[in-house]
Amino acid sequence: MKDTNGNGENSVTNSFLNDSATKADSVDVEAAAEEVQYTGDVSGLDLPAGGRTGETFEDLSVLEEVDHPLVPTINHSYIKRRQSGNTTDLENITFALSLPQFAVLLEGETGVGKDFALAYIASKTNRPMITVNFGVGTTYEDLVGMFEPKEEASSSIVGKVQQAREALEETFGEDVPISDAIEMVAGAESNFGWNDGLLTWAVKNGAVFHGAEINAAGGEATMPLHGVTEEEGKRYLTLKQKGEVITDLPVTEEEIEAAGERHGVDIRENKAKAAHMARADKWEHEEHYGNYIHPQFRFVGSMNPPTYAGTKELNDAFKSRFVKIPIDYLPKRAEKALMFETTPFKKNDDDDKRAVDKITDILENLRNSYKDMDIVTPISHREAIKVGLYSQKMAPKNACKFVLGGIAAPEDKSKIVKLIDTTKF
Repeated sequence: MKDTNGNGENSVTNSFLNDSATKADSVDVEAAAEEVQYTGDVSGLDLPAGGRTGETFEDLSVLEEVDHPLVPTINHSYIKRRQSGNTTDLENITFALSLPQFAVLLEGETGVGKDFALAYIASKTNRPMITVNFGVGTTYEDLVGMFEPKEEASSSIVGKVQQAREALEETFGEDVPISDAIEMVAGAESNFGWNDGLLTWAVKNGAVFHGAEINAAGGEATMPLHGVTEEEGKRYLTLKQKGEVITDLPVTEEEIEAAGERHGVDIRENKAKAAHMARADKWEHEEHYGNYIHPQFRFVGSMNPPTYAGTKELNDAFKSRFVKIPIDYLPKRAEKALMFETTPFKKNDDDDKRAVDKITDILENLRNSYKDMDIVTPISHREAIKVGLYSQKMAPKNACKFVLGGIAAPEDKSKIVKLIDTTKF
């Protein structure tokens, strides 16, 4: 595993579910992406996810440890949130990830811990993970890939390819793949090479592809997402510049039935799971890599509510491909634990306990005001940590003004400062 306290597990064992503390193996510390040490750089990296180990974390298979550089390294533990049905968010996310029929969608306010929850699960299950923050500038080529000039390419030939492409686009009145222009120029093929986009890399290598802010994506970026969010067995990714389509590994009815027997899955009750097991068992790296979707590939989207600027509702057809899991702010008791774990405040110091109690009161009141639309400034768990850190430089009340006033929308600043001023520390 990727925990960093040296013994393979987190040293803190109290988990706060709603307002009651129960025994668990993890306490979440931070929702901020910067607390998750991983990278999406896949240049020159052809390393698939490991095979299944037979172990599980919550409801998701743990994969073999292959020392993959894109498995997130988590510096903190996780607070589980109790959700409807008396389950936790980790149980619901891992169960959704185990379902071959659907992709997964996490929805919640900014800073509630969506990114961290997913990275935590990837770390615990040894799954490489790539995050792409969607926006209007995210392109099809970013996700799928493109032909690009090689380092040693002739500038003359590259220029001719560009001219040929411009001529084609002028003729047809639309964007033309550069591969069409490469075919028209003598000697161009040896001067260009294909570079996989991040989605293509994840599909080939069995990574978790995290599409953050998926409801901020433009139409071009969502085009390749429809195929990879189909149910397993029907998934596909079209590499239109190469004229190739990557699909799920085909399995026969006999292979599905045999996999069901091997893994104790009744195909009458869960044929999709048995088919997934059959693909995982059948996978041969040398034969299948790059030609088929790796069986461990998973697509996860996350999004803020569609009221945020630059976002929109997902259309019903696309949304139906996902299991949507809401992620809410931590309850006050849990946020106190977060502050004691991530800031210099001490649990056994009465002054610190009082300060943390007042700070979390302020944060809770501001979030309620945000939900009631009295203010427009969302208050994330990151702000609690910032206030705790700055409380070592100044009085906690002043730290609240400094941090929360600093992020406040202009129309909210006086309301936020007034709430802080009227709170007795």
